[in-house]
Formats: sequence, C-alpha cells, structure tokens
Amino acid sequence: MIPLTVAIISGLIAFLAKFAFDIRAEYQARRGLAAALAGELGSYVRMMRFDAVVVGLRQLTRASHERRLSFLQAFPTVPFDHPVYGKAADKIGSLTPEAARGISEAYSVITAYRLQVAQLGSQAVIESGPEVQIRRINALARLVSKEIGGIRNTIAILDSISTQSMTSYLLGRIG
Repeated sequence: MIPLTVAIISGLIAFLAKFAFDIRAEYQARRGLAAALAGELGSYVRMMRFDAVVVGLRQLTRASHERRLSFLQAFPTVPFDHPVYGKAADKIGSLTPEAARGISEAYSVITAYRLQVAQLGSQAVIESGPEVQIRRINALARLVSKEIGGIRNTIAILDSISTQSMTSYLLGRIG
C-alpha cells in the first residue's frame, strides 16, 4: 500500500511541477514576444517620425510643382518586411485579444504607409499631373494622422504585457 501511495504522490508532484514549468515558460515567452513587438513598432514610430511626416507632407502639397517633383523623385525605396512580426505572427494570439488586434492593425498601417511612400516615388506618380500628386500626398498624410494614435496605443498595451507580473498573468488566466 505504501509503495502505491508514494508512486501516486510522486506522479502528482511531477505533474504539478511540469504544469508549473509550462505556465512559467508560456508567461516568459508572452512577455518576450510583447517586448519584441513593442520594440519593433516603437522603432518604426521613432525612425519614421510620423508627426514630422504629416507636417512635411502637408507642406509638400503647397510646394511648386517643380519642387514637389524634386521631392517625389528623392523618395527612398522602403523595406517591406517586418523582422520580428514576420517571425512571430503566428504567436500574437498568445497575447490579449486587444493586443493581437492592435498588432494586426499597426502592421497593416505600416505596410500601407510603406506602399504609399513607394508609390509616391514611382515614375507613374511623378509623370502624373499635380492634382493626382497632391491627392496621393494628402491620402498618405491622412493615413498617418489617423492611425499614429492607434499604433502608440498598441505599443503601450505591449509594454504593459511585457512588464506584467506573474501574479497578474495567472489571475488573467483564471478570469
């Protein structure tokens, strides 16, 4: 009888230890993912300087056609990949639904921004008339103005997840 009791207790302890280990690993992976995504999104916001971009785009619409063409021809080609997001897109569901939705929206906005910037510097836009150029520039400025707050909110949510305590995490899993 005693060997059976010892075996049952040992099995239960092993099960609980494995369960606790798995929860801890999930908690740490979730925090790391949130921190990495917040870092990537934050670097986009800092590097792209969206607030300054809106001001510059609005000024560009008021510039002479020749000056606008000069700026459009100088628009850089932009990368289209997202290193962290590209490797972790299948894991964003492990975060909160609010964070997953915000991440998806933020990367869609950044990709749309990049595509529009690339199009502004294209030969087709450069050869188009001033009205088309101004319309495209205004569309880009509206996109940035409208969406920058959402991206910053997503970064704040991710920062919150990345610094969440184990107790808060466990209470969130229970509730």
